[in-house]
Amino acid sequence: MPPPRPPPPPTLRRRSYWDFVRFREEFGAAHYNKACATVHAAGLMCFHHFPEFFTVIDAMYGAHKQSFMLPAYNNARAPHFVIMDSNFMTPYGTVMNPHKLRVYISAAHAYGKPVYFEAAVERFKDFDLLASGFYNSMLAGADNIGITNWHTRVDMNASLTKAMHTAPTCGSCEVVGVFLHLQSCAAYHGLQWKWARKDPLHDMVEELAEKLHDGDCGTDIAVYIELDKFLADMGSFSRAVFVEPLVLWGTAEMDNYIKVKSALEKLPHTIMHMPTNVTSGPQLMVLADL
Repeated sequence: MPPPRPPPPPTLRRRSYWDFVRFREEFGAAHYNKACATVHAAGLMCFHHFPEFFTVIDAMYGAHKQSFMLPAYNNARAPHFVIMDSNFMTPYGTVMNPHKLRVYISAAHAYGKPVYFEAAVERFKDFDLLASGFYNSMLAGADNIGITNWHTRVDMNASLTKAMHTAPTCGSCEVVGVFLHLQSCAAYHGLQWKWARKDPLHDMVEELAEKLHDGDCGTDIAVYIELDKFLADMGSFSRAVFVEPLVLWGTAEMDNYIKVKSALEKLPHTIMHMPTNVTSGPQLMVLADL
């Protein structure tokens, strides 16, 4: 009996899967935005709350809806602010490197919303980890920070107050623009049990965050999950890290991809690829306009 065939790389998923992904993005985001419009109409403030992303479980939780849920700031359906949440736990159940928070939280800034960081401590209550999370979130430009699930786990004392108010005082001397296509993260359907790494996407982003981390905050990291916003700000980058996408939606996104690749030639940059389990590497899939 022949051995079982390995699973296909993410880029070879059926187009019907990507049709479902797109439907889920637009349909799901429309409900959240409609709810936000109702809150607006009542004269109240609306916010959207996002869990961690840039992992192989993004497709399971629909994390790639973010770009559809953050329309223009003056839009009647737009949230007034965004909450980015982390419980400091990796998909492996281990403690995450808090430097990854800079990549994750920074991804929300391109949408012009105030960004709040929520530290959830139901999994890990180590104070040094919490303080590092606050510091890295402020390095990422968080406008405010908070803590949840703290009762009986974390003492509300002077040390915590100091950690929450100790903002970075140094200035950056360079801006590194990072492009990581959030919708391409939906190519993975969960933990990769047959791979050497169960979450190679999380590992890649965490390792990238560690390489870009500057303890003296001399390096500012600007993260983009959509090509058009990355392209619009390329003139402000000192250098760039471009992670090749796995899928592009229609001719407009393909046009932006070509423009970005051309503009990168005029900028110091590094090209990276999303992880796959085939030696031939990833293949870019361009989907037809619907």
